[in-house]
Amino acid sequence: MGNKDSKGLINNIFTKILQFFNSVASVWIFVLMFVIVWDVGGRLFFKRPLLGTAEIVSLSIVSLAFLQIPYTLMINRHVSSTIFFNKFPKKIKMVVRTAGNIVGAITFILLAVSAWEFFVKAYITKHTEGTLLLIPSAPIRFIIVLGSALMAAEYIRKVYTAIKYKEID
Repeated sequence: MGNKDSKGLINNIFTKILQFFNSVASVWIFVLMFVIVWDVGGRLFFKRPLLGTAEIVSLSIVSLAFLQIPYTLMINRHVSSTIFFNKFPKKIKMVVRTAGNIVGAITFILLAVSAWEFFVKAYITKHTEGTLLLIPSAPIRFIIVLGSALMAAEYIRKVYTAIKYKEID
């Protein structure tokens, strides 16, 4: 699954959490397909679109991204260009990849911390998004915090694995 240190209990639980959130997002994508088909079909055949489809889809995209990117990072499936990277010696690759993982961890820690304030404000004020359909924004904002924290944790796990095993994913 991308990490050599996969025998530890905490590591296994973390992996299961990332798999769970990825699965939830995948099911939600499937649900969104039906929402969009229902909206288009209703608009085309009955002149009655499904109200709130635009709000549901636009807010879902953000949630889906933050639910799935930690798992994508764990299994090393992010899009990357390795034209130059593959030509580096192994030690340089280790340094570059580890430095990138440290920068990634710092970036997502900062994002989680800054997004927390927006989540709390949305929760306290019961803020909603949309015009035709009012959707509470606090759950979406919490998913951004959660996804950012999980990304930071996965980057930290990658740094730990690289240092412990002297290997890059």
